[in-house]
Formats: sequence, structure tokens, C-alpha cells
Amino acid sequence: MASTARPELDDSRDSTGAHQLAQPTLDDALTALRRLYGPHCDDLWRTLLARTGLTGQETDLLSFERLVNTMHGAQPIAQMCGRGLAVRAAAYRHLAAANRGK
Repeated sequence: MASTARPELDDSRDSTGAHQLAQPTLDDALTALRRLYGPHCDDLWRTLLARTGLTGQETDLLSFERLVNTMHGAQPIAQMCGRGLAVRAAAYRHLAAANRGK
């Protein structure tokens, strides 16, 4: 009998289960800022990393959230970007917690 499993609903791919929402990363934050600031992003990125004490190589959610919190005190456009990234992190946390509770 053929398998009826649907790979797109495979809960083992990430901690959000069927939602398939990847954990947000610093690379996601940098990509978002580059879309807004273009070639002027590098100075802002270095400033944000310095303020948070990060290297930019971190991969954990706590580091991502620290950076996002720092963005809330930056320039207005970076603040708005930080708000969007905060929503993304909150959605990930809630979905991952719900998946663990299954």
C-alpha cells in the first residue's frame, strides 16, 4: 500500500509542525534591513550588532530577539522593520509551543 503521508505536513521538519515556519535568524533580519536600506544597510547593521553585543553569526532565537529589541530604539524605518520581525518571532514561538503541546 502506498504511503498517504503528505511531506508538506511532516511535523519532523521544524518545531512548528505542519505550519512549517522556520525559526527566524539574524540573516532574516539583515535581509529585511537590506530590502529597506539597500547599500546603506551595512553601517546600521554594524551599529545594531555593536549595541546588542552580537557578532552576526549567532543562530539562536534569543539573539534574534535581542537584535529586534535593539531595532526598536533605532531609526524610524528600522523600528518598523523591528516590529515586523518581532511579530515573526512571536508567531514562531507560539506555533512551536503549540506543537510541543501536542
